[in-house]
Amino acid sequence: MSYIGAPPTQSFTAGFDMYGGLSAATAGYGSIVFTLLGSNAWIANGTIGTSLPSVNSIAGSVTLGGALDIVRITTVNGTDTFDAGIINIMWE
Repeated sequence: MSYIGAPPTQSFTAGFDMYGGLSAATAGYGSIVFTLLGSNAWIANGTIGTSLPSVNSIAGSVTLGGALDIVRITTVNGTDTFDAGIINIMWE
């Protein structure tokens, strides 16, 4: 699929969307990098390719009320489950 002009976008207020709401039968592969800019301000950018012919781009920013002390990988509606795969978190 190609776009003339800007591709569709979504905004989230409670996190960064990594998968674009695709079905459980669709595999996703990629990475997201979070960078601390200072004063608890973070940016995120990444790319998730899928087993469909599509690619999701992730970009955004957030300023936290305090230091980042936990990272949570979760689903949007709380009832979906992770059914396969691997998640790896690294920091330096």
